[in-house]
Amino acid sequence: FPDNLTYDTSRAYLQLSPEEEDMIKLVKDNFENVIVLLNTTNIIEAGFIDDEKIDYAYWVGAPGQSGTRAIPKILKGEINPSGRTNETWAYNHKTEASYANAASRGNSGTGSITYAEDIYVGYRWFETADEEGFWNSDFAKAKWNIKNGYKDVVQYPFGYGLSYTDFEWKIEAREGEAITPAKNGSFNKDEEIKVTVSVTNVGSVAGKDVVQLYYKAPYKENGIEKPSIALAAYAKTVELKPGETQFLTLSFTPYLMASYDCYDKNGNGFFGYELEKGNYVLSLRTSSHTKKGCENDEITFTLQETIKFDKDPTT
Repeated sequence: FPDNLTYDTSRAYLQLSPEEEDMIKLVKDNFENVIVLLNTTNIIEAGFIDDEKIDYAYWVGAPGQSGTRAIPKILKGEINPSGRTNETWAYNHKTEASYANAASRGNSGTGSITYAEDIYVGYRWFETADEEGFWNSDFAKAKWNIKNGYKDVVQYPFGYGLSYTDFEWKIEAREGEAITPAKNGSFNKDEEIKVTVSVTNVGSVAGKDVVQLYYKAPYKENGIEKPSIALAAYAKTVELKPGETQFLTLSFTPYLMASYDCYDKNGNGFFGYELEKGNYVLSLRTSSHTKKGCENDEITFTLQETIKFDKDPTT
């Protein structure tokens, strides 16, 4: 390696190296318009993007020589991007629930990793911790220098993505169809849940949009562990011209919302997947953290009695 490279052994693999920082600074100092391409297969700590001198950032993954041809077309606006993040991008990887357990590997002397985070992995951890107020706790503030709660923890939530145009959503059935089950009604384990959403391009250029449907299951403290929000279904439109509308039907079976109770935490003598009785709230979101904010963007269904699945519905 050249002798003039700067090394910082205190940095982790998913942080920028001093050379990468110098490269970005060189571009910012010499160009009026700056676009950062993240040519990485891993989620890195990308807080450096929050810079008024950086206009735009595009995660391209590992596109190869064929995929790379699409990049200038996207930057020129010939193609409208419609991708979404499939993981939460945190400012600091140490805020992951699993980080402390993985970091203990070298200290355990066994070469193994302690698995203690249960279901709280990825967005299920970040969103549930936020609802519980963890990011505003004195512990979190002191450990990670958090001042503004969730905003200082998550840079890009699961399901996040931008477009060159805007879309309006509305829950409404096609002619002759109905929302199943009826809004504010009840459901049973064999009834497929369907939600039809109209998506209209209200911007000035053509583009595709992704409709995301999440659910919130009833939770009791010290009961079966459940995240504050979980993805139920999603669908992408075709390319819509300005003013054009498409209906998307998102569907899933209630079994998807069941929770695995291997310790009989609810004390009903059953060990396995269960749908506990109570209210289930569906919400249309643009990411795991942000509701769309459209008309009827939330639907509440009620389960009258707990359902126990003694076997997989398919096998």
